[in-house]
Amino acid sequence: MSVIETLKSDGVERARQQGEAIASSAKQISHSDGFVYLAAFDGTNNDKNDVKLSGNPQDTNVAQLFDQVDKASKGTENLRAGYYPGPGSDGSRTASTWFGPEVTAQVVDTARHAYEQFCSKASEWLETHPGGSVTAMMTSFSRGGASAAIFSQLLWEHGLVDPNSGKTLIPPGEIGVTAGVIYDPVDTGVSGNLAFAPNVRNITVVRSLDERRSEFRGADYTGQPGVTVLPFSGNHCDVGGGYDNGLGALSLEAGTAFFRNSGLSIADVAESRKFNPTQPVVIHTEGVDDYGHTQWTEDAKFGFGVPRLNERVVTAAMLREKSADGETTHFTDFNGTQVTLIARPDGGYAEHMTTRDGHTIDASGDNRAPQQPDSSPTVGGFDIYGMDRKGNIHPSLIDGVKGANEAYVKQWCDERGYREPQARSLKNTG
Repeated sequence: MSVIETLKSDGVERARQQGEAIASSAKQISHSDGFVYLAAFDGTNNDKNDVKLSGNPQDTNVAQLFDQVDKASKGTENLRAGYYPGPGSDGSRTASTWFGPEVTAQVVDTARHAYEQFCSKASEWLETHPGGSVTAMMTSFSRGGASAAIFSQLLWEHGLVDPNSGKTLIPPGEIGVTAGVIYDPVDTGVSGNLAFAPNVRNITVVRSLDERRSEFRGADYTGQPGVTVLPFSGNHCDVGGGYDNGLGALSLEAGTAFFRNSGLSIADVAESRKFNPTQPVVIHTEGVDDYGHTQWTEDAKFGFGVPRLNERVVTAAMLREKSADGETTHFTDFNGTQVTLIARPDGGYAEHMTTRDGHTIDASGDNRAPQQPDSSPTVGGFDIYGMDRKGNIHPSLIDGVKGANEAYVKQWCDERGYREPQARSLKNTG
C-alpha cells in the first residue's frame, strides 16, 4: 500500500460532498417499536478480532458500524446486530480467498449463518412481541457484498422460520431489507446470481473512483430497484476503511449518517475513527509499491475520473406481475433455483421452487404476516460511475479527467451509451 496522491482542499471538499450525497440518499423508514437486525459482512481477510490479518492498521468501516449499532443496542430488546468476518478469516474454508468454488462456498456459508442468527434473534423477540414487525438492515465491504446479496435472497425466499419449531412465523417475501450501505462490492471468484432480492429497499452502494486493479473490478448494481449507487474518492480500502482517518473516516461518517437518516439507532463514530482535518488526506494504491513496482495488474492508469471497469453480477432479471389472484414475483437465486412467489390478497402465499437439477418444492400458507415497515421501492438516479440514465455526470464528479487515455475513455463511454459532459476536458497522458 502506498500513497498515490495527496488531495488539495478542493479534493477534500469533493469527498465531503460525496459523503453528504451518501447520507442524504437514505430513505426514512418507520420502524416504530419493531425489531431490527443489522447484518455486517466484512471483506476478504478482514476480521475485527484479528486486524493484522488484513495487513492494514485499522479494522474496516463495516466493523466500526457493527460496533456502533451493537453499542446502541445495549438496554433495548428491539435492536440486535451480527458481525461476520470475511473469507480468509479464522474458521473460513481453505482457499476461500482465491479459489473460485471455495470463495463461492464461503460467502454462501456466511450468508446462511447470518440468516440463521437473524431467525434466532427475531423469533426470540416475537415470543414476547406477538404480531410485531421485523426488518433487517445490512452493511458490507468488498466480497462481503456477495454474502449481503445472498442474505437478502434467503430472507425473501424463506421468510422468518423459528429455528426451534420449524414454523414459519413470517411468510416468504414479507421481510424487507430496509436499509443498507454496501462499501465497494467486489465479487471476484463468486459465481451465481448476486442480485439483491425483491425485498431490498433503501440500499446505497458506495463505489470507489480510484481502484484500478483488474482483480478488483466493481460489482455492477446499475439500475437494480431499491438500490442507489454513488461514487466516492479513493481506492478500495480508502472507501471501505482500514488505512487512516482521512477518506476512510469520511466514508464511515457518511455510512453512519445514512443509517441514522434511515431511522436506525446507531452510536456516534468512535473518537479514534473520526475524520482528522489536521492530517493530509491521501488516496492510496495497492497496484504499485512506493517505488512504482507493479504489485497487481491494473486496467488503467491512476487519475480522477478515469472510468473503472466493472463485473456483471446480476445475471437473472426479476419479474413482478399483479392480477386478481395477487402479486406474483419470479426470481432466480444465487444457486440457480427459480422461485415463483404468489402473495394472495387474503394474506396467504404460495411458493414454487425449481432447482437447477429439476427438483421442485412447493410451499404455501394461510397466515397473514404481521404488518411490516413500509419498504416501497426507490431507484437511485446515478449508476456506479456517477452518471444518470441520460448520461449526466453526478455534481460531485465535475472535474477535469487526469491520467486517462482519451481513446480508452471514448470507447468506454460509447460502449455504455454515455456521453461526455461538456465541462469535461481530457488529458491524454498515455
